[in-house]
Amino acid sequence: MAMPGVRRVLTAADIPAGGANDVGLMPAVFGAATTEYVFVPPGADVGCVGQPIALVLADSRPRAQLAAKTVTATYGAPTAKGPAKVITTIAEAIAAGSSFPNIPNGPSHTPSLSVGDVSAGFAAADKIVTGSLDTPGQKHFYMETQVAFAEPAEGDAVVVHCGAQGLDFVQAAVQKVTGLPMHRITVRNRRTGGAFGGKIARCIHVAGCAAMAARVSGRPVQIWLDREEDCATIGGREPVYATYKAGVKSDGTLTAIQISIYNDSGCIIETSFGDMDMALLWMDNAYYCGAYSATTDVMHTTLPSTTAMRAPGVVQSVMVMETIMEHLATALSMPADALRAANFYKIGDKTPYGEQIKYFSLDTVWSTIKTSADFDGKQAAAAAFNKANRWRKRGVALSPIKYGLAIGGTQGGCQIHVYPDGSVQVNHGGIEMGQGINVKVAQTVSYALGCPLESIEVTGTNTDVVPIASCTGGSTTSELCCAAAKLVCDTLNTRLEPVRKANPKAPWAGIVGAAGGAGVNLSAETLYQPPPGPMSSTFDYFAYGAAISVVEVDVLTGETELISTDILYDCGVSLNPQVDVGQVEGAFIMGVGYYTTEHVQYDTSGVLTSRGTWDYKPPAMTDIPESINITLLPDAPNPAGFLRSKASGEPPYALAMSVHFAIRSAVESARADAGTSGWFSLAIPADPAEIVGTCLTTDAMLTLK
Repeated sequence: MAMPGVRRVLTAADIPAGGANDVGLMPAVFGAATTEYVFVPPGADVGCVGQPIALVLADSRPRAQLAAKTVTATYGAPTAKGPAKVITTIAEAIAAGSSFPNIPNGPSHTPSLSVGDVSAGFAAADKIVTGSLDTPGQKHFYMETQVAFAEPAEGDAVVVHCGAQGLDFVQAAVQKVTGLPMHRITVRNRRTGGAFGGKIARCIHVAGCAAMAARVSGRPVQIWLDREEDCATIGGREPVYATYKAGVKSDGTLTAIQISIYNDSGCIIETSFGDMDMALLWMDNAYYCGAYSATTDVMHTTLPSTTAMRAPGVVQSVMVMETIMEHLATALSMPADALRAANFYKIGDKTPYGEQIKYFSLDTVWSTIKTSADFDGKQAAAAAFNKANRWRKRGVALSPIKYGLAIGGTQGGCQIHVYPDGSVQVNHGGIEMGQGINVKVAQTVSYALGCPLESIEVTGTNTDVVPIASCTGGSTTSELCCAAAKLVCDTLNTRLEPVRKANPKAPWAGIVGAAGGAGVNLSAETLYQPPPGPMSSTFDYFAYGAAISVVEVDVLTGETELISTDILYDCGVSLNPQVDVGQVEGAFIMGVGYYTTEHVQYDTSGVLTSRGTWDYKPPAMTDIPESINITLLPDAPNPAGFLRSKASGEPPYALAMSVHFAIRSAVESARADAGTSGWFSLAIPADPAEIVGTCLTTDAMLTLK
């Protein structure tokens, strides 16, 4: 390519000898043999708009971007391997029969759950409701987009710096593309600028391209996507469509629930099977029902691959269950909070997946927040406001969450060095991405060794220091790495014990100095693999929470004002309350965006039209509640958690449902003033256009009189 500054254009033909034109790793994990090309080769099907076909290497990013825009491609008819036409929605995929089949010998995917006699449950019901729900996609919108920097190293090696959640995935992808053995591939990460699941497997493409280009060119290569490129090529949270049927007795007791759920995997299988497993296992949320049936299908569309995103599958499936509860409450003319509480699990109950409930604090959380946040008073105030106002309406809603967490099946490495001056260096396999993992690990080391917190430095994560570690995600990596660090500290304390006995009054630096003089080895490491949890093979424990939200809606414009939110969250004995409260805040506000403002839109040809903040609206300052009060449940130690703690990164996300249901309550009042009552659907996101339409606002209402 004869353009200023352009050095080379790489295609599939430039993959080095021994390497593969494939960065697909997650398919092997979830049992589907699907190739993810580094570059689509000539003659192969293009799975979606945004799939890479070439990489331009230039001496500056603007020159590379300019040159990339001049690349042209010629497309022919698709082969029989992929969909015969463009499919951009789940409805289109269902109509075309376009799905990814369950793999019979897949390692984990469970396509359905069933317990009890659903037919008998419906026969015993006094009321039966049916309905459907579309939950949309969502973009990760992390502060730092996908980025990787690769440089050739001595001995035919490569060093890759990558914004990632798991360096093991990156190392494996680079090995696959370059053909280098893993001991010649070093992956490093000081921190990641936000991830939310989007850098578990979606980072491997950028990292694999950068490493391959560095090896082929013999020069350092940096690739980072701008915001529009990132939105267009990273599928984000998968859309889900669900149908449901539910039965209830007149006293509010659930008799039967039947749900079918479909997700949009995009053009390949990545995490969708695993996300649907999560949808099934979390779908019951907080409620016992003796007759329960749920099925899942993973649909194949011609859009970019969707991927894990904060509470993947759970956000959608729990919303389905909570919509069922709202629908049943409407059918019974019963307060939704009373219906929910009447069906909460009790100690000894079993979930649809056979998990026995051995600890259940949600009833305490529920009753406490109703009193402390004056739920009844808020409802009465909203009713009075609505009676006095036709064009502005208020709504109040109370939503619960029961969120299963498991550390089993993961592993965390840690290495600690204590230096002669008493300073401590800690290396662990987790990724710091804003969740405070390094703070919690440093606190653990300070607590376990008895050394000053300020003497501890937690380094970046490196595969040449801690070579084996599970991907950071699932909310539990902080616990995992803290537990690994505690084990290393136990080893060091055993070595220091004779020195401490001989010097009982010596400070930390004095103990270390004496140990060094005695030849004590003050470097240690471990690979921690958690034992099976006390409950079953499914979860180690549950986190519980509840949120009350109050909103005010403008009936004529659809604008929503989030007046207040109160959250009570069972975090066990928090390792760091400031960090955990921050995680609750962040998860909740991210959920507010999903339920109210963020709208992923593709045109009929599969082109993303919401590529940046002009068309896609993550929550801004004005979307934060005017008053937000977050409290961690006191006196709730978790015997299954590290130092009696619980995770806080993902469970609170779903509590933003309270905002959506509060908007629904406000809209219900507007519809009543318009002479309409009964059940109605409120789409997600509940943006101004949706609210105006659902409030039954007409042109005549917009005329001044």
